[in-house]
Amino acid sequence: MKNGETGIRSLAGRLVLATLLFCLAFTFATVIVKTWLTWNSHVQAMQNQLNLINGIYQQTLNKAIWDLDRASIEEHLRSSFQVPAVGSVTIKLINLNSESKNYYETESFSLSKPGWQNTSWAPKIFSQLKHHDRTAGTTETIGSLEIEGDSRILIAELKSEVVNIISTQAIYSLLLAGFLMLIVNRYITTHIRKIALHLDRFSPETLNQPLRLERRGTYQDELDKLVNGINAMQQNLSEYLEHKNQYEEELPTHRDHLSEANMALARSAETLRQQGDIGKALTASLDSKAICVALYQHLRELMPIDGFAVALLKSNANALELIYCIDDGQEKPSALLPLEQTDSPLVNAFLAMEEVQLLDEHRIAQLGAASCDTIRSTMRQGVIHQLTAGRNCIGIAMALSHASDAFQQRELEIFRSIAAYAAIAFTNSISYDMSKTPRQHADKTLQDLRREQDN
Repeated sequence: MKNGETGIRSLAGRLVLATLLFCLAFTFATVIVKTWLTWNSHVQAMQNQLNLINGIYQQTLNKAIWDLDRASIEEHLRSSFQVPAVGSVTIKLINLNSESKNYYETESFSLSKPGWQNTSWAPKIFSQLKHHDRTAGTTETIGSLEIEGDSRILIAELKSEVVNIISTQAIYSLLLAGFLMLIVNRYITTHIRKIALHLDRFSPETLNQPLRLERRGTYQDELDKLVNGINAMQQNLSEYLEHKNQYEEELPTHRDHLSEANMALARSAETLRQQGDIGKALTASLDSKAICVALYQHLRELMPIDGFAVALLKSNANALELIYCIDDGQEKPSALLPLEQTDSPLVNAFLAMEEVQLLDEHRIAQLGAASCDTIRSTMRQGVIHQLTAGRNCIGIAMALSHASDAFQQRELEIFRSIAAYAAIAFTNSISYDMSKTPRQHADKTLQDLRREQDN
C-alpha cells in the first residue's frame, strides 16, 4: 500500500495485507480439513445407523422369510424408511437347487425413497439372512438384505456444517488478524514509524538529539539494539563533523604556515645561492682588503649590520692585525692587537674554544680603542666568529648592529657559512702575499744579471 502524498509504501499497510492473506489461506485450509473430517464423521454415523438397522432386522426378517410372510417383509421395508439415513432397501429370497447345490433367487422385494440415486460415496450394507435349525443343528441361507444410505442426507448435513465451519473460522481468522496487527502495531510498527520519522529529520543540526523509544523498560531486543546503533552512529558522525569543521577552520592557518614555510624555504634556497655566489666572489680575490670590503657588502645584503671588522693573525703569531674596521659606513684605521692583551674581546674570542660568541651592549662597550676606537655606544648586539682554515685559526670576523635582536639563528648560520668562505679566501690571500716577496726578489736579481750582461 502506498501513501498518496509521498508515494512511499507503508509498512503497516503491508503487514495488514500480509496478515489478511495469511488468515484467508489459513481459513481456506482449515475449512478443507474440517469439511473432510465432518464428511467422514457423517459417513461413519450413517454407516453405524445402517449397521444398527441390519442388526435389528436380522432375527425378525429371518422368521418372516422362512415363513414366507410377504406382508411382514413389506412391513419391514416400510418401517426401515422411518430412519432418515436409509435411502434404499432390497430383500431377496434364495433357495437351494437340490441338483446343482447352487443358490438361486426366487423373489425380490425392493423399496427406495423418492428421488434417491445410487452413489458411490454413500455407505451400504449387504448381509445374508440365514435360518438356524436347532433340532437338526443346521444353518441354511434363505435370503439377503441390502441397505443403502441416502447421499442427499450427507450432502445436506455437509452444507449446513460447511456454513458453520466457514462462519466460525472467518470469525477466528479476523480475531487472530486483529490481535496480530494490534500486537505488531503496539510492539513494532509504532516504534519503527518513530525511528523512520527520526531518520527522516536527520541532519547535522539534529545529531545531538538522541533517539528514544517510548517503552516502559529496556528489553535489550532488536529495537533497543537498533536505537543504540543509531545513537552511536549519530555520536560518531557528530564527532566526525566536529573534527571536520575544526580541520576546515585550521586549514587556512595550516595553509598560511605552509605558505610561510615555502617562502622560508625559498628564502633559504636564495640565501644558499647567495652564499655560494659570495663564496665564489670571495675566493676569486687575493687582496685581503678587497675581500673584507666584499665580505662587508655581502653581509649587509643578508642581515642588518652597522659595523664590521676583520682581524688576522700576524705571521709571527704574536698579535692580531685589525686590517679592516667600519662603523656606520665610516672606515677606521688598522691596528695591532697583541695576544697578551687578554682584556680585549677580540683577542679573547680568537683564543677561546668557542667558534662563535655573541656580544651584548656591555661587551661591545669593552671593545675600546684596541679594536675600533670610535665604535659608537649605540651598538646593541654583535657577533664574533673565528676564521678557521683546516685546524688553524687565522683570525676573527666581527659584525655589529644597532638592533638588539639582529643575530638570530638564521643570521648566525649565514655568518658561519660566509665566515668559512672568508677563511679560505684569506688563507689564499696570505699564501699569495707570502709567495709575492720571494718572487719580487727573484725578479730583481734577474734584472740585475741582465744589466751586468749588457755592460
